[in-house]
Amino acid sequence: MEKGWVVCINSFFMTANQVKRQVFLILGQSAFLAVTSLALGYRLPDKTGIEEIGAAYLFAQSLLALIVFRPLWRELKGGKL
Repeated sequence: MEKGWVVCINSFFMTANQVKRQVFLILGQSAFLAVTSLALGYRLPDKTGIEEIGAAYLFAQSLLALIVFRPLWRELKGGKL
């Protein structure tokens, strides 16, 4: 259940940046998610297996959602979108 909200926040922020044509934010968000997921996924599978890769992806999505929530909220509240 938590993962659905996290992915929605990240997807909405990415879409808002696509509408505003802010390519550097789109690339930054995608790169952060990829690097964080791969780094955590590479280190964790030795302990419990494939489940840890999913946990690494969820952690990366959650961390990114925490980072982008405040700027997204300001954009939506200010009506700049």
